[in-house]
Amino acid sequence: MKSVQEYVMNFNSRMKMNFQGGDLTSDAGLLLYKEFDHKLGLSESVEELLVVHDSAFHREHPNSDVVLQKMYQHIAGYHTDDHADDLAVEPFLTALLGKNRLASQPTVSRFNEKADMATAKDLISSINHSSSNSYVRTTRMALFFSSPRIGLF
Repeated sequence: MKSVQEYVMNFNSRMKMNFQGGDLTSDAGLLLYKEFDHKLGLSESVEELLVVHDSAFHREHPNSDVVLQKMYQHIAGYHTDDHADDLAVEPFLTALLGKNRLASQPTVSRFNEKADMATAKDLISSINHSSSNSYVRTTRMALFFSSPRIGLF
């Protein structure tokens, strides 16, 4: 029987998973979600298709980045916006999301004020229409609706 010695993540080749100890995090399970996200192209779809009726230009934390941050925060068990301040410079999550610093609680809360259920429905509809593969389309939509704890809006 073979065991996994080291596995390089497809979404970021600098991230490796091994079972030799060293730097540890209690959020390492997010690697599997991120790898699944990468295979489906969910993050790319959110970045490309999210439309929030907001006249402000957000250089450091675009609306799509805030949505993805909220999604991964919820998956990891950080369900309130207040957690965003503690996680803003957390090494694993910043590396996972490819940022130097994540959005703070005020930024996340401002996004919540701008986005509404219509925003979520428009995003899901756009993702469904953008994918020609019905399995991928259904799976992407299920990610948004499958758990009330992941409610993004």
